[in-house]
Amino acid sequence: SQKESAGDQVKNLHQEIQNLKTKFEQEKQSLAQTHQQELENLRTELLNQKEKELNKLEKDQEYLKKCLKDEYLTKLNEQKTFYEEKLSELQNKLQALNGESSHQIQTLQETINNLENQLRNSNETNTSL
Repeated sequence: SQKESAGDQVKNLHQEIQNLKTKFEQEKQSLAQTHQQELENLRTELLNQKEKELNKLEKDQEYLKKCLKDEYLTKLNEQKTFYEEKLSELQNKLQALNGESSHQIQTLQETINNLENQLRNSNETNTSL
């Protein structure tokens, strides 16, 4: 009976070890599943965050492009205005110079006419003498 009881004890110990092994495997599986689920959730969260950041980056880039384009256009318009003013200034100077030239030409023409008249008069005077 003591042998039987020792045999039972060994059998019981084996059964307990088997139960513990099974329980350990189940808990290991459960932990692995939980861990896998947590990893999946984290992965999804990170992907969503990445997507948000990329969208934000894209919007920031568009905004920056628009700002640069606006700034560029403003500079271009400033330059255009500056050149138009310079051109207008030069055209006014040219007109003034043309006016002066035509006035000088007119004055010279009058002087030439006067001198020719004087010459004619002096020739007539010389001939009549």
